[in-house]
Amino acid sequence: MMNNGFVIVASSNKKFLHFAQFLALSLKDNIDCSITLFTQDTWKDDPDNDIFDNIIGGAPSSPRAKLWALDKTPYDITCYLDADMVCYSENASSVFDLLGDNDIVFGKIEERCAAKIWWKRKEGFSVPHGGMFVWKNNEKMKSFMKQWWENWKTHQIFKWRWGNKYDYQSAKFWDQFPLQIMLLDKEDQWYRPDIKWSWIKDHHIWNWIYAYDNLKDLNDRYKNNDIIFYHYAHIKSSHESN
Repeated sequence: MMNNGFVIVASSNKKFLHFAQFLALSLKDNIDCSITLFTQDTWKDDPDNDIFDNIIGGAPSSPRAKLWALDKTPYDITCYLDADMVCYSENASSVFDLLGDNDIVFGKIEERCAAKIWWKRKEGFSVPHGGMFVWKNNEKMKSFMKQWWENWKTHQIFKWRWGNKYDYQSAKFWDQFPLQIMLLDKEDQWYRPDIKWSWIKDHHIWNWIYAYDNLKDLNDRYKNNDIIFYHYAHIKSSHESN
């Protein structure tokens, strides 16, 4: 098993393969790192995949193929990044040092983040974001990642059982939904009290989610180069998820 590296997943729509290749280029431009791509078998031999250190096929053509891939990481410590991101800083090399004694650490859903709109609680919102996280590849986390994938598939197929506690239309499709339950909802059978997790907490903006600001506003606000990973998710480019 390799020491540490980045995992990116591209499936369902080929634009996400192109996004993943662009993200990998931006990582290599800033830091020396290993990057593994998980993708569909039909896209494994794309000529622009030479930027990746490792390519693993077999991914399902699913909007949540990333959940299928997570327990298969080849690294001891892994940083997962959504494909529609770009690395802006050589400080990205320190991402693997953020774990501390946690099993997993997340970027978090900020007040201005697009993912916030899918949850009823909108004021003082601070929860882990499934678009960027770092984790140890131990048996506990392997089972957690497998369960995350299985839980997402389960609530796609079977009758909604949460009543009005969570909004069906806004929560059902997203991988955020089982993640929040597994980490936060102590009253739910999916909750995993054995997982020690935390948010990424430092002065850097590790995972800025672009939703309501235009790029000029973003650049004007953060000229001090605190942005590490810029998540350019926007309705025009990411309405279909990777």
